[in-house]
Amino acid sequence: MQETSLHRIDELVKSGKLVVSGDDETMVDIVKAAILNDVSASFYLTREQADAVKAWYWTPERIKLTGLEPISREEEHRIKTELGVKNIHNFRYAPYCALNSGLSVRCIPS
Repeated sequence: MQETSLHRIDELVKSGKLVVSGDDETMVDIVKAAILNDVSASFYLTREQADAVKAWYWTPERIKLTGLEPISREEEHRIKTELGVKNIHNFRYAPYCALNSGLSVRCIPS
């Protein structure tokens, strides 16, 4: 018997995991609340949802506070060739404040 997506979701729920779906605004609000409340969780979001969270989180003030700086084209090329990362700008998102709390946001393939 072929396993369906709903069957896999049922199995996750039975094991004590939570599965949430909602419109983009709701999902972004849930991630924001987790960040603000230092919650340890992983979120699997669409590219649009993840971009909305990043735009909210990475303010110019926060970027300055963390000391992050854009990388050069040469460094981008080196990362792509040496590490095999095709799109480094969408590689992974883990907010600075959440690194210790275990929060991660991953994008699902579109």
